[in-house]
Parts: sequence; structure tokens; C-alpha cells
Amino acid sequence: MENLNCLHTDMIPCISESPQERPGSRRSLPGSLSEKSPSMEPSAATPFRVTVTTSSGSKCFSCRSAAERDKWMENLRRAVHPNKDNSRRVEHILKLWVIEAKDLPAKKKYLCELCLDDVLYARTTGKLKTDNVFWGEHFEFHNLPPLRTVTVHLYRETDKKKKKERNSYLGLVSLPAASVAGRQFVEKWYPVVTPNPKSGKGPGPMIRIKARYQTITILPMEMYKEFAEHITNHYLGLCAALEPILSAKTKEEMASALVHILQSTGKVKDFLTDLMMSEVDRCGDNEHLIFRENTLATKAIEEYLKLVGQKYLQDALGEFIKALYESDENCEVDPSKCSASDLPEHQGNLKMCCELAFCKIINSYWFGSKEEYMSFMNQFLEHEWTNMQRFLLEISNPETISNTAGFEGYIDLGRELSSLHSLLWEAVSQLEQSIVSKLGPLPRILRDVHTALSAPGSGQLTGTNDLASTPGSGGSSISAGLQKMVIENDVSGLMSVEEELKKDHAEMQAAVDSKQKIIDAQEKRIASLDAANARLMSALTQLKERYSMQARNGISPTNPTKLQITENGEFRNSSSC
Repeated sequence: MENLNCLHTDMIPCISESPQERPGSRRSLPGSLSEKSPSMEPSAATPFRVTVTTSSGSKCFSCRSAAERDKWMENLRRAVHPNKDNSRRVEHILKLWVIEAKDLPAKKKYLCELCLDDVLYARTTGKLKTDNVFWGEHFEFHNLPPLRTVTVHLYRETDKKKKKERNSYLGLVSLPAASVAGRQFVEKWYPVVTPNPKSGKGPGPMIRIKARYQTITILPMEMYKEFAEHITNHYLGLCAALEPILSAKTKEEMASALVHILQSTGKVKDFLTDLMMSEVDRCGDNEHLIFRENTLATKAIEEYLKLVGQKYLQDALGEFIKALYESDENCEVDPSKCSASDLPEHQGNLKMCCELAFCKIINSYWFGSKEEYMSFMNQFLEHEWTNMQRFLLEISNPETISNTAGFEGYIDLGRELSSLHSLLWEAVSQLEQSIVSKLGPLPRILRDVHTALSAPGSGQLTGTNDLASTPGSGGSSISAGLQKMVIENDVSGLMSVEEELKKDHAEMQAAVDSKQKIIDAQEKRIASLDAANARLMSALTQLKERYSMQARNGISPTNPTKLQITENGEFRNSSSC
């Protein structure tokens, strides 16, 4: 899957310096993100790229990670809009799934290209047609220019060995952006419009697409002050009140917004801990249901794992998943989705893939009645149970936990607060008055933000000057309380790093001191040996002189003089004592 703004794949974001449209190029607002297909760039094999497009041309920069790329993109946006956090702004967001296609010739591979206003933004992988062609690929784009049309082009993929041949174009699905605009997703089968329609009564190809296009208004950060502080301090009661009335999809979106906001304010670990303990208490003796239901707790944990574990997943499973996507192996084992004759082969494929990836994944529960068609994997799980336990012990070792990397990317706090306000405004309106009264000042806070959103001129702060601002002043409008929480989170992280460095420095200093003591002892020993050697040489010289004197005086060697070595290393005549 090739996708510039997809959260889980390589990207080539493009930041335009000028809002003016140039012939043959994409339209792009100042500081907005758009993308080019990796196949359009000479360095397509390089992941995590940022392409900066100006009036004089384009330059492509390669980053080491998705987090580094996101930070660069945000810094470049702030270079164009230094007063971003002090201004009312509008953002266009598209989320789209290319799910599957039907009524296509069998035994061929098919792919789709996604174009926004006739500009190529993304491409699916090629998938082999069996019953239906299933992609199930998700694309997400932020900071888009206003859209008119979303187009999905369908191709039949040619043999990779025939590099000179192009993919065969089959047709397109064109969606007016207005038809998928709003808070709810639109999912339906769309007919493929072909260049040469065939006469006949047979149905033509169709693609199932799920999409949502949103235009979000984001207020200056100062106007979210009370809202952000209330959420940070009263998240548990809010979740308990809303849990019964929210759909699974709304829970997912609300959990995502809460995790991102509380990550920014430094309260995400407290939030997850409180939510998890509440979930454990709710389940009671039904331990098998913990984190297995569509609850806010489950959704929040999933979102946090995606937030902090993206790099780990990419490093651990990226190459394996890429190879799996590019292979022709079919791993579908649900009898309702494949024929009985193909089931044994598909089960073998899935088992083989799991064995290949087992060193990187873990499953702690056997498959039971809920997923009975997966029970053939239980023997494999039983065989690897000891290895699973060893792996869990290794990754939960307190000595290694402190060394794991946390979240290093960028969170648009204004966007997340705007999204959460929209969700809560809709949800609270559905609550009974008796429950609303227990939410404290939240309903009034939501009304205040809604009023500000409804008044076009109310979101502009006076006394600001975009041209006079610097990139570092973009967050100066954040309220004192909210800014304090964000700063405290950063300071806490720095203090933690500082403590680790101090600990490492102390250990290194202790090792150096120990080595120095050994060196000092060796030097003393060498000095002592040098002194003893000097005394010995002096004694030998004295001995030689005495023997020479005795020979000159005619002393008989049969009655030699007895000599004794003194404490100073000198000789004296012991026979005269």
C-alpha cells in the first residue's frame, strides 16, 4: 500500500510555499500537506520522506523515522504560519477504505489508485481475484486543500516480469466530496464506470468503498483552556456517563481523541490506569471478557499502543507484513468467506505465516467457541506456550522497561480538542437530564465552545501579528493551566532522562574509580619492586668488590667471609658479629 498520509505506511508529504496554483501541479494551501505517489519520485525506496515544493522547484528530504518526519512537517508548517495556535483555522480531513471489488474476471490481480481532484495521492497493493478482490486498505489524509472530487481508478496488474507493459486500465469510481461529507462514514457499493461499456444484461464491476470527508474548524488554543483542563481532571466520570450510549465507532473516535489530548498534557498513564482498573472491576469474575469488548477502556488501550508502538511494530513486523501483502498466499479461514475445498490449503498458509512471524507476535489464549474456525491453531499455541511465557517475562522486566522509547511524534492538540468537542456535543445532547446534571460544568463549557465556533469572527485574537511572530511563539496563546501541564510533561520527561544519565554516570564513575584503585596498587607495587631491584644491584656490587679485595690480600677461599644482607639491602660480615 502506497499512501502519503496513511498513518501506517511510508509518506512523501509536500509543503507548498505559495497558495498560487501552477499549471500541472497540485493545489496546496500555505503550510498544508499534500503528497506525491512514491512511484513519482526517484528515491521511492527511501521511507519517511518530506518533499518541500516552492516556486523554484521541489526538494525531497529523508527522515529516520515517522516521528522525525512529523516533527519536520510541523516545523515547516509553523515556518509558513508562525501564529498557528493563536488563529482560527480550518482543516480538511479525508478517511477512506478501499474494501473490495466484485464481478471481475478471475485469476487476475487488481489494484486501485486514489486521486483527489485528479492528483494521485495513494495506491493499493495488487490483489488476486478469487471470489471477490479484497483489499481492506485504509487511507487517511490531513491538512488537505478543499476537495471537490474523490476518484478511485481500477487497474488490472500486469505480470511483474513484463516490466515494459503498463497496467490495464479498467475504469473508475468518482465520488463528489459533498456526498461523503459529515461526521458519519458512508459505506456502499459503487459501479465502476468503464471506458468501453459492454452491451448486455450482466452487471459490471463494482467497488465497495467507505469514506468520510470532514471540514473542521479549530479555534485558538486559548478558547479551549477550560475545556482541556476539565477533560484532564474529570475524564473518569465522563467516560462512565457516556459509555452506555456510545456506538463502537464513536467510542473508538472518542478514545483516540482522549489519548492524544492526555498524552499532550502528561496524564495519559493515569487515564489508562484508571480506565483499566474500572474495566477490571466491571468484569468481576468474568475474566475472559476483560479487554475483549468494545469499551472505551479497550479502545483507549488500542489507541495508545498504536501511538507509542508504531516504530516497534514497523521494525518487528514491517518486512514480514510487506512480504505477506506482496505474496499470492490466501490465508482466509472463515468458512463463510471461502469454499470448503480451499479451506485446508488456506489453513496451511495461515499456520505457515504464523510460524514465520511467531518470534515477533504472541497469543495468550486458545481459540474457542467465539472463533471456532481458528481452533486448528490451538495445537501450535500449545507447542509454543513456554516460549510465549518467556517472551512475556522478558518484555515485562523492570530493568528493561525504563529503556524503552516513548512517543516522540507530534500531536496537533487543537485538532484533537476540536474533534473531542464535536463528539461530546453530539453525545451529551442524547443524555437524560438526570445524567447531564452529574457532568458538572461540562455542558456549559461545550456550549461556550460551540458559540465561539458558530460566530465566524469570535475566534480571532486581538493584538497578534503573523508577520512579527516567530516560529517559537506559535503556542504562546495556550492557557496558563494547559501550558503548565504540557510543560510539566516535557520537564518530567527531561528529568527522567536526566536521572537515567546521572545513574549511568554514577555507574561509570564507580567503574572508573575501581579501575583507578587497581592501577594505583599496581603502581605502588612496581615502585616497591624498582626499589628492591636497586638495593639488590647495590648489594651485588658490594659483593663483587669484597671478593676482589680478598683475592688481592690472599685470603683462602676455603674459609670465606660470611656475609649477611641488612634491611637496607647492604651486605655486612656476619663472621665478625
